[in-house]
Amino acid sequence: MSITMNSIIKISTLLSIALFLSFSSNYNTDDEKNSFVIDLANNHCTNAKDILINTSFSANSYCRDNSFEALLNAFPTVVHESYHKKTHGINLDPSVRKYFINDELTFEVPVFDVFRSEEMDGIVDNKYKDQIFRYGEYINSADVDMDSQENGIFGILEEYTAYYQDILAYQEMYSYLEENIDYSETEIWVNYLVQNGNVLTTSAEFNLFISWYMQYAKVYHPNVYNKIVNSKELKDLYQYVNNGFSDASDKFHANRVEILSNIEPYIDQHELYIRVKDDKYFYELPDNDVKKMEAYLSEPSHQILCYLAQ
Repeated sequence: MSITMNSIIKISTLLSIALFLSFSSNYNTDDEKNSFVIDLANNHCTNAKDILINTSFSANSYCRDNSFEALLNAFPTVVHESYHKKTHGINLDPSVRKYFINDELTFEVPVFDVFRSEEMDGIVDNKYKDQIFRYGEYINSADVDMDSQENGIFGILEEYTAYYQDILAYQEMYSYLEENIDYSETEIWVNYLVQNGNVLTTSAEFNLFISWYMQYAKVYHPNVYNKIVNSKELKDLYQYVNNGFSDASDKFHANRVEILSNIEPYIDQHELYIRVKDDKYFYELPDNDVKKMEAYLSEPSHQILCYLAQ
């Protein structure tokens, strides 16, 4: 069958129209949102596609707004929360804690008795509690049934792994945007750099939580401390997530250099503050918050983490 030049032009035009409509129309139903999320994961992401497949999720739970931009912003959160559902579904044996990474890799860590995470609150200076948002959310929350509190180091690592999946999905979204979104669509690019940027602080934050947990355990629960530093499986998981988070962060920052260069004609930028030209508001990139968390982590007391890296 021969294809004429007119046919090619018509097909190209139809594809362009379909692409434009997908970016300009709303996603009015949960099914439409879920379909977009699955397509994005399958075509552009590594772990996210394995997390979402056969895992029931509702994108609408994390994105009430029906716009394309809002759904893009919600994508890493959908992956994060779906990761928790995935691991909940595979953790049926109370003697082992499983941490799903992708279809080829799941870490299995033998469980031992631990203490609740909020018990370490007494050794944490108030300046950290006040400045680290996730401390109140995951370590000292009023929700006493929260995994990161109830199950100590195992729950903290569960949440840290979820944030690794989060930042990986966030970083990998770049290939989708690069292929489909013109840099003149500057608001989408600015939202990408800013809306999910706070995930970049979470590696330092969770390393702080793990360090404080170990410091407290060493003094008040030496049995737990010894089991932590002698668990090869736990250390393998920690090292994998730590390194994976670092790699995804480095790739994101490399992508960000490219993005800022390409959107430069369309934005105003003052140091770490950017806005779409003529927009009313500037938005801050997360670099200062990342530096602050990393400075906390560089304090000598946190060298205890080196025992997880051996």
